[in-house]
Amino acid sequence: MGAGIPRRDLIGLGCGLRRLSGSSSPVDDPLLRATRTRPRDLGRPAFDSGGTGHAIRSFRLPWNTESLDDTVRVEKTDVIGGLPAAVARDVVRRYAGQSHAWRGKEILDRAGVHDFLGALRRLADEGYLESGSASTEANPMYETTILGSALGMASFGKPITRKTADALVEGLIARARALNADPEQLHSVERIRLFGSYLDTGVDRLGDVDVEVNLARRVSHEALMTYGREADKSFGSYIDMIFWSQTEFKQKLRNRSTALNITTEDVGRFTDNVRTVYDITEDSEACPVPEQNDDSPGVT
Repeated sequence: MGAGIPRRDLIGLGCGLRRLSGSSSPVDDPLLRATRTRPRDLGRPAFDSGGTGHAIRSFRLPWNTESLDDTVRVEKTDVIGGLPAAVARDVVRRYAGQSHAWRGKEILDRAGVHDFLGALRRLADEGYLESGSASTEANPMYETTILGSALGMASFGKPITRKTADALVEGLIARARALNADPEQLHSVERIRLFGSYLDTGVDRLGDVDVEVNLARRVSHEALMTYGREADKSFGSYIDMIFWSQTEFKQKLRNRSTALNITTEDVGRFTDNVRTVYDITEDSEACPVPEQNDDSPGVT
């Protein structure tokens, strides 16, 4: 826990108080069905995995494809926007919310791509990013499109069985309950929804488990920034420092599992096939989430 943050700020209202009714979003909020058009070509093969002929596991975009001619797939060996698929995925993840162009520069530098603005423009040309509403020529900003959000959820790990997936979901829910009951946490899990191939009970071999997690902060934005500044950690950017408390919290939820694909985005943007498996309003042991009165932008 970062030093210098008042304990009363860290624990908010504490766990001893009764939860106020209506303080969290209801489970049955209607989902918005995204307008679907056939996406652009998602990439072209570029690397042949050393000529071994072994298949590289691909991922399925986690939306309802009933309006598409076929299922769109991306291989780990594809090139997207001139980048290897895994690099393109890591880059678009940085723009889940409208962000300054330089947010993805560190990833591109590590990949040996030094014209990072050119790379972002190519991703935009192929439909994964779009210019943010606050973007200017001097200060370009980008955010993900629906297609970019789907790419950001890609996982290239080894397939898992449904039995393993079920155990991962049970463990995730148990950790969410434990974290929500802990007064020392800076965030709470308001809702967990599952989507993607896990909901198809006829599929036994899964690439991963797609999970939407809605988080709520228990403390002020100022307290979260103080926590990031006082963390014993080096950050690649100022934004990474601001979001450190949320990143750390998601790491606790994931528990080092590479098969849990957790997003905090609203998956209702691209699918209405979801299942709610946890809601804080039904958890009597969870700490209440205080209403936040500050209007600072940033971490939720």
